Amino acid sequence: MPPTWYRFTLQAIASAVTVVSAGLLVALGYLGRFVRPTSDDWCALWKTRDMGVFGITKDFYETQNGRIANAFVSGLVDVDGVTGMKLLPAFLVVTFGVGMVLLLRELSILIGWRVPLFLLTAIAGVTEVLLFAAAQNPYQALLWAPATISHTLPIVIALWTVALALWCGRSGRSWVRGVSLGVAVLVGFFLGTLNEPFVVIGGLAAAAAGLLVLPWFRFVRRWYAFAWCVAACVGLIAGYAVLFTSPGAQWRRAQNPDAAPLLSAANLQGSYHDWLKVVHILAAQWTYLAAVAIGLAVGLLVTGRASDEGDVDSERPRPVLFLKVVAFLMPIPVVLVASFVIILGVRQGYGPTGWTYYRTWFSFVAPMVFTLCAYGVVAGRALRRVLESRAGSRALVGGLVAATLAAAFAFAGVVSLTPRVENLHDAATTRAAKWDKQNSRINKQAAAGATTVSYRPLNIANLAEPFYTSVYSRDWVAACTAKWYDVDRLKRLR
Repeated sequence: MPPTWYRFTLQAIASAVTVVSAGLLVALGYLGRFVRPTSDDWCALWKTRDMGVFGITKDFYETQNGRIANAFVSGLVDVDGVTGMKLLPAFLVVTFGVGMVLLLRELSILIGWRVPLFLLTAIAGVTEVLLFAAAQNPYQALLWAPATISHTLPIVIALWTVALALWCGRSGRSWVRGVSLGVAVLVGFFLGTLNEPFVVIGGLAAAAAGLLVLPWFRFVRRWYAFAWCVAACVGLIAGYAVLFTSPGAQWRRAQNPDAAPLLSAANLQGSYHDWLKVVHILAAQWTYLAAVAIGLAVGLLVTGRASDEGDVDSERPRPVLFLKVVAFLMPIPVVLVASFVIILGVRQGYGPTGWTYYRTWFSFVAPMVFTLCAYGVVAGRALRRVLESRAGSRALVGGLVAATLAAAFAFAGVVSLTPRVENLHDAATTRAAKWDKQNSRINKQAAAGATTVSYRPLNIANLAEPFYTSVYSRDWVAACTAKWYDVDRLKRLR
């Protein structure tokens, strides 16, 4: 048992990081109060109101893009007008954080580590702040419902699903594991019709993990883990097949008949250059190193021994060194390949500027941050063993000093994002005030029988507003906005 002073210092370090992370997350969740419709919101709002939740789901399948799960969730969010989109950011912040803590707890039990809850919350807090506040476009990463439903929500669902799978894996009841396999198929199908980029990263990750957890490689002794990965892949593939073959997806592909074939030399070369731009942008952001730092701190501080719980097999020999190295390095090619395929897809769908659709980055940036954090933990554990072998009784103090420095770096990385949150607050609150005033005026005019109303575009986060194009007949945002207000046409107010 570590001495009292050690436990107190440990808790103080983790608490400081957790408090500042939680403060920024509370501020980000609170900003949902100032979210107002823009771009795709306008279409989702009037379709949900006029068609209902199942009506908009059918509409997406038949005429839009085939994303039936996406449409269903959008309908649930917009069923009460703008209320749902205001509450969604806070919901995502809470469910993301809790899901990550649960997953980390299950992983620590699986490996046999004793990790105090406040260390788990420190990791979850730093990771979440990096994903939301350090995003290229924080508004789209957390506050804009169409983007968060498509790209943020799948990661949240994946966290909870994997945590459930690990918990079921520790169960001694076979029927519990059977239920977990069924859940994996259903959730995979749901995610497969929610968002194409997640199918790429989720499918690659599940396939890679499935290969590693084959009992022959001695990481596990049972077939449950492999069966779960297969079930998840089956669900994802089935869901994506429904999406891809839907009338809506076929219609969408037909809108860009001049697009080069997906695997043409020109498209591959252009996507590669776009991918390099993305890698350069991400590599230039030092704040992502905070994920490594907090992982390093936790790796230095955790204690534990091999556990007999879950799939840990104390009788059979451990995997050979080569397989351990493969398992350690596997996340790198998974993230790199998935990010390239996602960039290739958005370039195919949106043209040469597709890589700038930052909301799609969340699907591979989240696994990237998770990987950085995991590597930090492994490095911290290795450094602790070195200290214990060479420093003797001073290992405790040396590890604590190193952990404090690493936690301080993570703390600095989180604090450095405060100005971005403040700027986001200023932009959201300013737009909300202007939007409320304009919305009140338009509603009064529409109620009085007006068929044409004036609208001033209120742009935010590089999202489309009415009059984004000079040709009104091609202005789908203006058309959806007019339908929401029950008028025939909008007139630009300068």
